[in-house]
Amino acid sequence: MGLVGCGNASTAGPLGSPQAIIASAPDITLASGTVKIIISSPHADATGVIDLATHTGQLSVSTKTDPTTAKVLIVGDTGYIQSSAHAAYMQMPGPLPLSSLYDPNVVADGSDEDFPSSDPWADIDLVRGTTHILSDGGGESDGASTIGYTLTISPSQAISMTPASRQAAIKALLEGRTKPFTIEVWVDSQYRIRQIEVAANFVAPDFKTETPPTRDDGETIGTDVYFLSFGVPLTPVTVPQT
Repeated sequence: MGLVGCGNASTAGPLGSPQAIIASAPDITLASGTVKIIISSPHADATGVIDLATHTGQLSVSTKTDPTTAKVLIVGDTGYIQSSAHAAYMQMPGPLPLSSLYDPNVVADGSDEDFPSSDPWADIDLVRGTTHILSDGGGESDGASTIGYTLTISPSQAISMTPASRQAAIKALLEGRTKPFTIEVWVDSQYRIRQIEVAANFVAPDFKTETPPTRDDGETIGTDVYFLSFGVPLTPVTVPQT
């Protein structure tokens, strides 16, 4: 891994080398238990509480084409969706709980882009594939002091370094990609990931042949997952009747 910059007292972000911070962040984050999250994507937005350690959670989800709020329960590698308060739950296909809520081939501006998943567990495991680190300096993510990093990710390393029980999810996220790409990550003083941004087309690290897709306001088109308040209560989640 390339080492560029590190945390310091003035930023109140993580202290230590970027290599040590990024290497430890996935396991520390996944061991942090419950957390309130927001997922923002071109296709769907979600908010709720998940338990990172047990792979369970409850989310309220709305798509860009349908503002109706749906309820999603996550139990293990399976998602269950209730489209309205009086509807029965339906099991969602595949290992990525939110992937079936939108057409993955069409983004909000109507263009055809490859689109990464909004699975927070798989996004965290992507960080295990880091081969180069560029420090972007101190900042805040929803009020938490952090250090931001641009990470170059090797798909093969991300898969091999992820525990076997979660490799199916990360393989589904990568959709057969083999070339390196970059993601943006923000880490707090306790080495917990606070935000992950993955561009819609898994941008190549040299930016010579591929550039991040952007909206009219210049913001990257992609998924942002925000990890907000750790340790918040989560109502017990069980497999619903379908």
